[in-house]
This record gives sequence, structure tokens and C-alpha cells, in this order.
Amino acid sequence: MKKKSEKISFSYFGYLNIEILENILVDTREYLKVNFKDNKVSKRIYVVVVEALENIIKHNNVSVLEQNKIKFEINVLENSCKLLFANKIYCNEENNIKNILTQIQNKSKHEIKELYKITIQKAKISDKGGAGLGFLEIAKVVNKIDYKFDNINSNTCEFILEIEIARNS
Repeated sequence: MKKKSEKISFSYFGYLNIEILENILVDTREYLKVNFKDNKVSKRIYVVVVEALENIIKHNNVSVLEQNKIKFEINVLENSCKLLFANKIYCNEENNIKNILTQIQNKSKHEIKELYKITIQKAKISDKGGAGLGFLEIAKVVNKIDYKFDNINSNTCEFILEIEIARNS
């Protein structure tokens, strides 16, 4: 998915828990403050980082031995930034994630906002503490969402989420 003209400007690879998440968010905020003059773009990037990493923590089901080793990158292009998130999931969750993201990819910004309102009104908090808003929060502020799944073994896949945010918006 990465193009030759991209440069990785900020990245993390390792385990993720609440304490590490807090550190990543502090470091991300500082990185954005120093490297992005456009506060609107900076806020969009930060919203995506928060939502994506919180989703990883909330929805992680992989056993403690394989627990939550993730990859996170901010890749800077001339006119946009790409954020990459990769984590392990059970392969049987792949279709559910695909259905959600396919539905979002085919909607306009207005339709995403309407779907968000409807989801809030009908929201039921899951056992994991989510209401199904994470991908919608992301979709509201980005230009493009790509994803793929790589099989690790018969039970475990790597879910790779790539988000593009225009730098001139």
C-alpha cells in the first residue's frame, strides 16, 4: 500500500494497552504540534489516531500470548497524510469488519453524518464498551479508507487499516 514518495514520520510497533496508548497519544499530539501548521489537519489526524487505537484495545480478542502487538504509522505525502494501523484479529471477525467498512466507503460525507446520527440514537453498548461509532468517527474526517486482511494462520489474521487525510483541507 505504501508509495515510494511516502516517508514514515511517526511510528510505533509493539504491544498496546491503556498506559501505552496514553503515551502514544501524548507523543502523537506533540509530533502534530511541531510538524503540522494546519491545525484542522492536525485535529483530523489526532481524531483518527484516538479512534483507531481505542478500537484496537476495545476489540482485541487475540490470546494474551499474542496480545495486541500492533503497528501504527503516520506517513507524510506532499498533499496528504496516510495513517496505517495493523493488528491481529480472529479471522471469523473479518466479514463483520468488511461489511462495516464497505458500507462506509460507499457513502458521501453527508450520508456518513446521517448514519452516525442514526447509530447514536439506536446505539446499544456492547460487552466491549463500544456502540459501533469508531469507524464512523473516522469516516467523518478522512478522505479515503482502505483495508486488507492477511492470514497469519487458520484462526488469526492481521487487519490493516490505511486512512488518507488531505493536507490542504
